Order: sequence, then C-alpha cells, then structure tokens
Amino acid sequence: MSHSLSPKEKTTVALLAALAVACIIFVLSPAAPGGILIFIMAFPFAQVGYGLRALSLTGDVGNAVAMVLYALLCISPIISALRFRRFKPEDALLPVVSIVLFYVMYQMINPGRLPFAAGAVEIEQAVLGGIVYSLVLAYCVLRVLRLCGTASSRGLGRYMRVILHLLYVLFVFAVFGIGYGQMLAAFAALRAGNIGNEHLLGTTYVFITLRHVVSALPHVLSMWVVFYALRLIEALGMDQYSDVTLAAVNKLVMVCKWALGVSVLSSAGFNVLQLMFLGRLHVVDSNIHFPVTSILFVLGALLLTQFITENKLLKDENDQFV
Repeated sequence: MSHSLSPKEKTTVALLAALAVACIIFVLSPAAPGGILIFIMAFPFAQVGYGLRALSLTGDVGNAVAMVLYALLCISPIISALRFRRFKPEDALLPVVSIVLFYVMYQMINPGRLPFAAGAVEIEQAVLGGIVYSLVLAYCVLRVLRLCGTASSRGLGRYMRVILHLLYVLFVFAVFGIGYGQMLAAFAALRAGNIGNEHLLGTTYVFITLRHVVSALPHVLSMWVVFYALRLIEALGMDQYSDVTLAAVNKLVMVCKWALGVSVLSSAGFNVLQLMFLGRLHVVDSNIHFPVTSILFVLGALLLTQFITENKLLKDENDQFV
C-alpha cells in the first residue's frame, strides 16, 4: 500500500483542516456568548425558533405559515417512522422525538417562557437541544446496531468508514473547538485573577498551553489511528488475506502502540514538569489527565488488528496443508 496520500485522503485532510480553522475562528469570535459547545447543542433549534417567531410577527398570514412549519418540523420524525415498510423496535423512539420537539421548539420560539431558573438563555436553549440530540443519538445507535447485525462484510466496511469519519470530526472538534476554547477561558481567568501581576504570569501561560497540548494529544493520536484504520478497511475490502492487508494490519498495530504509549507518557511527563515549576505557577492543574476514551479506542483497534493477524496466519497454515 502506497505511503502517499490518495486523492480521497487528501480531500479528507483538507476538509478536516477547514473544520479546524472554522472551530478556531468561531471560538475567537463573539458569535456564541456561551461558547462553541453551547452553540452547537442549541443549533439549529434556537435559530429555527427565532426565524419562526420573526415570521409569526409579520401578520396573520405569517403567523399561519409559521404554525404550519412548526407542526411539520415537529411531526417529521413520525413521518419518517411511517415511511418505513417494516416497523422496527427502535422506531418507537421517533414519536417520542416528535413529542419532545413540540415542547422544545415552542420554548425556542418563546425564549421568554423558558422554565429554568434565571440564567443565560443560550445555556437553557442548549439544555433543551441536548435533550433532543440525546434521543436522536439513541435512535441512531440502535439503528446502526441493527444494520450491522444484518449487514454483509462489505456493508460493515461502509458503516465503519462512516463511523471513523465521524470520529475524525469529533476529534477535530474536541481539539480545536472545546479544548482551544477552554485554553482561552483559562487565560482570561488567569488575567482576571492576577490584575497588577501580569509580568509574573509567563510561566503559568506556558503551562496552561502545555496542559491544552497534553489534553489534545490523545485526540490527535486517535486521528492518526483512524487514518490507518481506514487504510486497513480499504485493504480488507480488496482481499482480507493479502500481503497488503497484513502490512496494513502491522502498520495499524505499530501506530496503536505508539499512540497509547505517547498518550500515557505525555500525561505523566506534564505532571512531573508541573511539580518542578510548582513555586512559579499561579494556577496548578490538580486533575490527572488520563484519556480513558482515547485509550479504549486505541486498545479496541489494537485488538482488532491482532485478531486479523491471527486469522491471516491461520489461513496460511491451512493453505500449506491443502
């Protein structure tokens, strides 16, 4: 398998780079007062709510159109459930999504009636959006489990590609969206708590940046693992017992081991370094950075590659006897 990037891989890299830049620009802009995560959780419900409210205030006709659009939007999950020829157990969640949407969108259209305690409207909208997303995510997971249980090996390969590309997006968002925003928030909190002592904050700024790098590193390394996992799936689709597949397996094993080792050592190294400069730091990170999710993902990929390797060796042995 070629070590150079294929046209498809170059496109993926370009899109991920564009997403990273978009996340950074958004974090730096005042577009979402509550932060990028709050904005994403409320999107697009809050924006649609504002649009429907503006439409309803244009007059009787606008109000009627807004009500029709509101109803169509909220019953769309039920329409999706009815269009399936065979009703599946997970489809029972779709009417629930519709019921929740009626309530959530009503609150989005009338933000002044939000039932929460006094607080930022953006946070309250994010909570409501998160409820809808939790139901949609539950439905998608159950649906994917059913599809994977009945799919062929080629179909499983397609599903795995989709899932791995979604992981790409999540890792980029975690690093350049949430993580970068948290670093800037830590900078702001440091400045606000040390007015008049700005000249003493240099070392602390460096360690806040290092903390962000250490926190982001497992996600970056997981993207490296995803890259070679996609190459392995491509090789498996051509011939699961070929030398190219075995080479892809060995490469993924090596990448998994490196990713896991670097993730753990970087966290330990940061803690030791922080201890050495403890007297010069105005903010100390007392949390232990242990990237459980990334480690589990890497271990899962490692187990998969080991399983494929053993199957390849077993087939080779059987072929020798034949």
